[in-house]
Amino acid sequence: MEQASSEIVAARRAARVASSAPGGRGLDATCGIGGDLLALAAAGVEVVGADRDPECASFARANLEFHQLTPRVVVADAIRPAVKADLLLLDPDRRAGGGRSLDPCRWSPDLESSLRLAAGFDGACLKLAPALDVERLEEVERVALDPDRPRSREWISRAGELVELCLWTGSLADEAAPPRRATRLERGGGVVSIAGETESIEALSPEAAAGVSWIADPDPAVIRSGLLGHLARRVGLAPLAPRIAYLGGDAEVSSPFLRTWRVLGSAPLDPRRVRVLLRDFDVGPITVRKRGHPDPPAVLEKRFRGRGSRSGDLLIARLARGHRAFLVERVPRTEEHRPAHPDAGLVGDEGFEPPTSSL
Repeated sequence: MEQASSEIVAARRAARVASSAPGGRGLDATCGIGGDLLALAAAGVEVVGADRDPECASFARANLEFHQLTPRVVVADAIRPAVKADLLLLDPDRRAGGGRSLDPCRWSPDLESSLRLAAGFDGACLKLAPALDVERLEEVERVALDPDRPRSREWISRAGELVELCLWTGSLADEAAPPRRATRLERGGGVVSIAGETESIEALSPEAAAGVSWIADPDPAVIRSGLLGHLARRVGLAPLAPRIAYLGGDAEVSSPFLRTWRVLGSAPLDPRRVRVLLRDFDVGPITVRKRGHPDPPAVLEKRFRGRGSRSGDLLIARLARGHRAFLVERVPRTEEHRPAHPDAGLVGDEGFEPPTSSL
């Protein structure tokens, strides 16, 4: 259950497979209990599931039967496909021996073997750890994949939680868009994506960072995909400091990839000066969010709690010189309730597109 894809993530992936390769026959070579297998079959993909664990295969078969879908499931090792197919879905095991590993050489199947297997299909989707080092991935790709084979990478978050990195190759790759994409799936079914190249962007000076009127916290899919600079440039914000993901500026911005706060006031991160700031706004109990500070939020909440009657939100960030506390109020994200559609809001460089239909 813990390793199965969530329903919303599986449904979105299945919709992309069905639209990118209509009529293609699929093999989910590491189907587990059948989360992705169910979604693919429900999306109309002719698919067979396989797992080398007979118990998992039986669970997947039972789940398909329960949903009145054809129970095509076999017991087989992913590296030795038991059926012929056009499309491959593969989830290398990152919990070999009972623990999680970010070392792709320890996966089962390992990353190089997975890529060589994917090269034998018209199109493939590999579900990888979202924290996988991209340089390591590119190094293995150079060994295992034909340099001319199309490929694209998609980092996916579910309501702000980073859940996976999808490597799409062959006919399932998005050749028309830049090779990096960040996708956010909302709890209500809405989907927004941003695609682009990595960009460097200069951080604010310590003086400018201390005086910002707005602060935004990017979705982790944007951060991990390397598209933070791309997004910052588009919305007109800049990092508060080098290697800090908080973005700041003087104008209000709206993006489904940003959690935005209005800054009420700020102070250097000194208990006395922070309490003066809280007193000016009659704030007592605080909720702390932080970037670049070693202490847990709960410790900081206790350390800097004020004596006022109101509760407040405090953002703590490491700037180029020292740490600073920002007393803020949350601005609701206007994009949180988009209608559900697998390709709603897919963008390149022209901005966010409104959904055109519902799934």
